[in-house]
Amino acid sequence: MHRATQLLLIVSGALLAQSCSTEQAYYAMRENQRQQCEKYIEQSQYEACMRQANESYDDYERRRKELAKQKP
Repeated sequence: MHRATQLLLIVSGALLAQSCSTEQAYYAMRENQRQQCEKYIEQSQYEACMRQANESYDDYERRRKELAKQKP
């Protein structure tokens, strides 16, 4: 295998691993947030908290990228 191909595979693997770990960390934080939502007594606060906690990683990434484009 050529050295450039090996390097490309290593870099691609590292980026893929980082992506997976980032998504896993996101879902772990969301699980923690869901547990915090349980502390709300008012139903409206609980529901708002749970809506945010249940946002998918894909939706989060899409929203994050849109906000990043808006920054000067």
